[in-house]
Amino acid sequence: MHSRISHKTLSLLLKGLVIVHLLLVISGCATTNQFVVAQYNTTATEKFPNLSVFYQHPPKALRTFCEEFDQKSLLHHCSLNDIGLNKFHNALDDSQLFEGVYYANQDVDYKLLISTAHYNHEGGDELGQAVIAGATLMLAPVIVNTDIKVDASLTWNGQVIKHMQYDLPFTNNITLFTAQQDHKQDMATSVVSHIIRDFQQENLFSASLLYQKLDATDYTTATLPETTRHFIRSDHYQFHHPFNGLMTRYTHKTFEFDHIDAFIYPIRHWDLNNDSFLLSEELDNYKREMEIYLKEAKFSELNIIEATQVSIENNNTKIPAAYLKATYQTDEQQSVTTILYIFRNKDKFVKVRSTYESEANLSDQVVTFSQELASRISVPDESLYMMKARKMLKEASLKEGLKSE
Repeated sequence: MHSRISHKTLSLLLKGLVIVHLLLVISGCATTNQFVVAQYNTTATEKFPNLSVFYQHPPKALRTFCEEFDQKSLLHHCSLNDIGLNKFHNALDDSQLFEGVYYANQDVDYKLLISTAHYNHEGGDELGQAVIAGATLMLAPVIVNTDIKVDASLTWNGQVIKHMQYDLPFTNNITLFTAQQDHKQDMATSVVSHIIRDFQQENLFSASLLYQKLDATDYTTATLPETTRHFIRSDHYQFHHPFNGLMTRYTHKTFEFDHIDAFIYPIRHWDLNNDSFLLSEELDNYKREMEIYLKEAKFSELNIIEATQVSIENNNTKIPAAYLKATYQTDEQQSVTTILYIFRNKDKFVKVRSTYESEANLSDQVVTFSQELASRISVPDESLYMMKARKMLKEASLKEGLKSE
C-alpha cells in the first residue's frame, strides 16, 4: 500500500521550504551564527603592506561544482560570489594587521582576488524546523547548515604569490529575539581569518619570497661591513619592490642618535655605458624626491649647497660618484643637513645618505664611511628580472625615438 501525504502536510513542507530559502537569501530575522575562525597572531608588531581586495571571476572548477550541485534537486542551492566585497574589506581592515586595506584599487601592488561558492542542501531537519518556526512566528530557531568554497589568490602587480583554497562550514542560527548579526559579514570573517593565518604562517608578504617569485635580486646576499671606523651596522630592510632594493642602517658607535643609511638598488635604465649621465640623472631623481617630501611635511624648501660629481678613493682607485649637500628647516625651525653620495657597483647604485641636525657636522665622517663602504661592499650580479626590465625599457625607448623622427 502506497503512503499518501495529506494536502495539509504538503502545504506545511512547501511553506517550510520557502522559509528556509528566504532565510538563506535575506536572513531577515536576528541570527546567532556558528563558524570557524582560524587562529593567527593578532598582535604582530610589523604590519603587512597595503592590500587591495577584488572579486575574481570564479574559476571553471568552482563554476562547474556550483552548477552541478545546484542541479541535483530543488533542495540543493549554490550561489557564486554572493558575499559582498565590502564584507571582505571590512574583515581585513578590522584585523589591523595591514598598513592599509583598499577596495578594488588597481594602484596597490599587492592584491587579494577572491571568489566563493556558497552552497547547502536542505534536509528533513531544516524543513521540520522551518515548519515549526513558521507556526510559532519565528519564536523557535531555524538552524541552516551551509558551506563556503573559497578560491583566492595573492598577487603582486599580476604575479601570483600564492593560490589558496578552502572549504569552510557555516551554521546560520536564526531566531526572532537573538542579537542581530550580519551572517554574510560572519562568513567573510571566517574566510579572511584563514587567509590571514596563511599569510602569517607562510610569510607571504616577505620581500625575499617576492623577489624569488620575480627572479629578482635577493639583496640580503649582498656583503656589507658590520662595522666601520665610526659606525656599526644596526638594521636592514628589504623593500617590497625590486626597484627599491635594500636599506642598511649604521649607527654611530658613540652617539647613538647619529646614523648613516646605505641603499643598494638597481639602476633603472637600459643603457649602463655612461656613468656620468646615470649619476647625474639619479641625483636629479633624489632632489625631486626630497622636494616632494619637504612639501608634504610642510618644511622649508631644499637649500642646495653643493650638487656635483666627485670621486671616491677606493684602494688607490677613484670611483665616480654623485655628491649632494643641502639643508632645510623643519616646522620647528630646526636646521637639518643632508649629505648624499651615489656610486655604481655592477648594475646597481649604492647610495649613502646621512641626515642630521646641522650643528652636529658629520660631513667628514660621511666621507670616511663612503670610502670604507666602497672598498668593502659586494653586490649580487644582474638578476633575470632586471635583464627583462631593461630589455623592455630599451624597446620602449627605441620605439619612442622612431616616433620622434
